[in-house]
Amino acid sequence: KDSPDQSSSTSRCFSSVETMTIECSGPAGTVRYMAPEIAKADDYGVSADIYSFAILLWELITLRIPFKRFKTRDSILDAVKSGRRPSIQALPTNKELRKLVNACWDGTASKRLMAKDIRHRLTKILDEPRNIPFIRRAAKRRNSLSNNRNFDGY
Repeated sequence: KDSPDQSSSTSRCFSSVETMTIECSGPAGTVRYMAPEIAKADDYGVSADIYSFAILLWELITLRIPFKRFKTRDSILDAVKSGRRPSIQALPTNKELRKLVNACWDGTASKRLMAKDIRHRLTKILDEPRNIPFIRRAAKRRNSLSNNRNFDGY
């Protein structure tokens, strides 16, 4: 049985020092964070990293493993290709944060935000005084979970 976190055994990657590029045949990467276009073996660019950032941001805020209920690599790939994402409801009820995450993991690569726009939006979210309680609650939850010896998040 393959682990959901295994790299694809059918993907082969080659790097070029001269051009500073890596070319792969087939999907390559950690499937929990893999953009749909990579999962479909389509062409991809920087926007695939933006998708991965959104999944990672969701994980950091919720302290949950993305796509945890899927037990195999292929089941995660199928879910991502069909448009499934981790639960946006698991995020705090901050409308701007949810909009940011949704915009970053959009199924259409060209609709995803650029890094400078993410930085701008995150700065606004973090600078907004009304968001301080949500940030404090997240930090408190993180601290209580990390102090709990029974925490099996990973």
